[in-house]
Amino acid sequence: MTTRAYILYLFLTAITGVITFDLVVGNSYDVLTNKGNEANQNRIVIEQIEHIQKHLPLILIVADLIIGSSETYLQDDALLEITTLKGQLDHVGRYALVQSSLSQLAVIDKQLDTISSQLVDAGKIIKTENKKNLTILLSKFDYTSLALIRTLNAFHESLRIQADHVDAQLVADKEKKKIIIYTMMSLLLILFFFFTHLALKNIDTPIRLMTTAANNALLFGQPYTAEINGSIEVNRLSQAMNSFIGKLESAIAKKTLVINKLKSTNQELIDTQLQLIQVEKLETTGTLAAGVAHEVKNPLAIIQFGIEYIAKDKHINSDLARVIDDIEDAVARADAVIKSLLDFTSMTQLKFDFTDINPVVTESISLLKHEILKKNINLTLELGDNLPQVEIDKNKIQQVLVNLTMNAIHAMDDNGVLSIKTYATTCKEISAIKNLSNTDQCLIGNNAVVIETEDNGIGISNEIIDKIFDPFFTMKWNGKGTGLGLTVVQNIVRLHKAVIKIKNRKHHGVNAVLIFRAPINKQMNNRVQS
Repeated sequence: MTTRAYILYLFLTAITGVITFDLVVGNSYDVLTNKGNEANQNRIVIEQIEHIQKHLPLILIVADLIIGSSETYLQDDALLEITTLKGQLDHVGRYALVQSSLSQLAVIDKQLDTISSQLVDAGKIIKTENKKNLTILLSKFDYTSLALIRTLNAFHESLRIQADHVDAQLVADKEKKKIIIYTMMSLLLILFFFFTHLALKNIDTPIRLMTTAANNALLFGQPYTAEINGSIEVNRLSQAMNSFIGKLESAIAKKTLVINKLKSTNQELIDTQLQLIQVEKLETTGTLAAGVAHEVKNPLAIIQFGIEYIAKDKHINSDLARVIDDIEDAVARADAVIKSLLDFTSMTQLKFDFTDINPVVTESISLLKHEILKKNINLTLELGDNLPQVEIDKNKIQQVLVNLTMNAIHAMDDNGVLSIKTYATTCKEISAIKNLSNTDQCLIGNNAVVIETEDNGIGISNEIIDKIFDPFFTMKWNGKGTGLGLTVVQNIVRLHKAVIKIKNRKHHGVNAVLIFRAPINKQMNNRVQS
């Protein structure tokens, strides 16, 4: 049912109730009015009868006397009227009054006036010899007149009873009228509550459901699910709301996609900018390192030669010997820095070759066997089978692995745990696990070979983890670090067009990942497991 049809239905129902009420109450009013009119007429009849009774004794005496006598005392028209009057009086006495009796009594009343005017003269012309007959007639009339009077009195009493009955009927009809009015009002009230309930069910409840669903969809991101079963207009409104929410969710999804793309693009720009800054740092550091290395190396060599010469003297006391040892250690550290600087500046010349990555890993571990045994490190190797060969400079990648492994060993206490594994994967899989940027994904391509190390050491503070690749930044406060190790590692990885990611593990320790581009036509096995 449509809302317009529903409203029209309510309107017609109200009109029908009003009309029904008017008909019932109107008919009752008409009945009461007719009965009131009838009672009024009966009262008029009673008044007429009382008027007749005032004249009746004389009229009946004269009427019986004249009609019963053989002589004529009245004129013919008066005699005719008296005869007619007696017949009408007999009719009135014989039958109960009906509505037409009122008109009959009116005629009788008129005739009474006529007869009364003539009776005066009629009494004067009655002869003496007829007085005997008049006496006889009068004696005969006693019974007749009394019978007629009793008949009229009985009829008069009947009329009064009818009037009382009509009055009682009026009172009863008034009570019925009240009952009808109260009944109609009750029915209209019931209909009002019934249609109000329908209105709430078909209009208000569906709208509240749609409002709740829309608020949940817009405020809390829940799907818009409002099952509406109402009028046609409400269903159309629900469909429009569904369409609107769907379009809004689609627009939000598109905007979200655009925002995510912008965020990704912005992050790529930031990564690119950081890489450019890092490259500039490396270039500047490389230029500076090359100059410093050449300028400092020769003086260090002279100092080293002089210390060795002095140390050969057998007459050196113990204090001087300790000073010479300290000088030798300092020169050795300076020489190590010079070598690191030279290594840093000589990375532009690499020898690339397709190599199996597993032997490179095992050889690097062999170089650190002494350090591993010294701290009793629990080493676990998980080397993938049938890995595709990657194009690398074997010696430089070995240098990277040695540096990363040494950092892990130094970060762990004795009996630490170190795991190294290799596997093949796809760019999509490794990107999802390691959260790679688009720039890194472009470097890797579709397929990749991964070297991953994990330790349970102290980890890296979140405040400095972004600085670990900066030149001359070190976490070794005992003077053993040059601050160029990870800088060299990053530069080597960059020259291989590979990716390096170093981050803290969830609980403790560090996870380091080296990702190399793998040839597309090589078969890849042993996929990464999340």
